[in-house]
Amino acid sequence: MIAFVQILDKCHLMGRIDPGGLAGPVLHYAGSYLSARFRSSTLRVTVSDEGGWNENANDLGVVIDGDLTIHPLLKGQSQQKVEVACPPGAHDLEIYKLQGPGNGRGSLTLHGLDLAPGGELLPPSVLPARKLEAYGDSVTEGEGSLCAEGTHDCGTNSGWHSYTNRLARALDVQIHNNGVGGLEVRDHTGWYESGDTGLETTFDKLNPCGSNKTPWDFSRYTPDLVLMAMGVNDQSKHGFDDLPLWKESFKRIVREIRARHGGGDLPFLFAVAPINVREAYRYVAEVVAELRAEGLNAWFYRYSFEVSGHPNGPESELMACELEKFIRENRLI
Repeated sequence: MIAFVQILDKCHLMGRIDPGGLAGPVLHYAGSYLSARFRSSTLRVTVSDEGGWNENANDLGVVIDGDLTIHPLLKGQSQQKVEVACPPGAHDLEIYKLQGPGNGRGSLTLHGLDLAPGGELLPPSVLPARKLEAYGDSVTEGEGSLCAEGTHDCGTNSGWHSYTNRLARALDVQIHNNGVGGLEVRDHTGWYESGDTGLETTFDKLNPCGSNKTPWDFSRYTPDLVLMAMGVNDQSKHGFDDLPLWKESFKRIVREIRARHGGGDLPFLFAVAPINVREAYRYVAEVVAELRAEGLNAWFYRYSFEVSGHPNGPESELMACELEKFIRENRLI
């Protein structure tokens, strides 16, 4: 086995990923991944599922030359092996954590890979120059994004299919998808971790899960655009009851993210998921207006449609298309 800790110079880590110690890189968020290039007719990845506090096992996504295969893992089992066949020759590889903590999944550790006899790792592809950072809830995380047209909440969740990661591919940018299912702005007013944990706790975390929360080093990734996709869960436990407090909490988090990234004219795009929560659209638009009055480069986008559940695959694609158009038209990245 080729241990990832020995070849990180030949890989790219995309997302808030702990490079890890001797075990290997640790992935926490849906849509985070390791990318590399290799030459071989087969590929076997060795991975461990955290288990413990989490409700469900992860699915591992293996993307070879743009084609995704999904491999269910066993909860809490170490050193699981996933094998994928591919045509002989050189290939682009991405190894994805498909679900996040909001879907009840814990962390994944990527240990290493095995290639067919004569196989080799190749120099990595050049990363896109521009960078996107996204904060959001289950829609951003990709819940329901594998559901077929006409269905919702079919139990299939995928960070690779999320509108967020689709948007990054469409824009050809790097992506840190920090979506967490059930997340709200203020602690104790949503659903994540029984409603105890909101964006004000998770926005600066490498690992946002349970008692294992660890801080994120913002110097590791400086975005050209920050997407704020919050607001759907905030009404769940009376988060909007004290509207001035909610708005000030949201603005404080935005100011802090901006400061951690060096201040300046960093653009923030606010886009509430198109789930029918009318007050969220209105209140977030007010937050954007107030931030613009402070001099922040803040933008508001409202989707052209609404859904009754988590957006399915075609709807996630439509979200990405609408945001891509808006971002390009306004030259936000």
